Amino acid sequence: MERVNVDARLIMARAAVYFRKHDVIVHSRHRTTTGASIPGAPAFRIGREELATALVGAVREALRQSTEGVEHPTVWKEVGAAVLEAARVGTWAALERTSQLCYVDTCDDGVRIVPTRNGGTMGRDRGFHELPELAIRVPTDAIDGGLVQTLLRAAELCEPW
Repeated sequence: MERVNVDARLIMARAAVYFRKHDVIVHSRHRTTTGASIPGAPAFRIGREELATALVGAVREALRQSTEGVEHPTVWKEVGAAVLEAARVGTWAALERTSQLCYVDTCDDGVRIVPTRNGGTMGRDRGFHELPELAIRVPTDAIDGGLVQTLLRAAELCEPW
């Protein structure tokens, strides 16, 4: 695996992977008609003890169902409801407060994993900020055997709140 920066225009699909103490939450990211990236189904909760057997399949499914051109929301309450349900939390703040987030993007020759910095849940710096200089590429032929360990390595590169 190698670190690489990729032009956002080359991203074909995107998934999000939240690492928490006892589990991992995986979900699709969808692009709206206005270009906004929003969270959505499918969403999976995977126990840490199941990562070796379930994480690759969950990420593949989240990427497969990532779509472009969804109608831009006018009511935001329902956006990402499947993610909060999978995470067993009631608010995004509850999910984000204790998580490290990596994005997984498909690209021409595999996937790119992008660690983030957690800016907290309030204030001007709130939310997760991508660290593209730390992105790690996984070639297509190495995804099945190398994605889990590469995601765990990328999570270690994340900057917590």
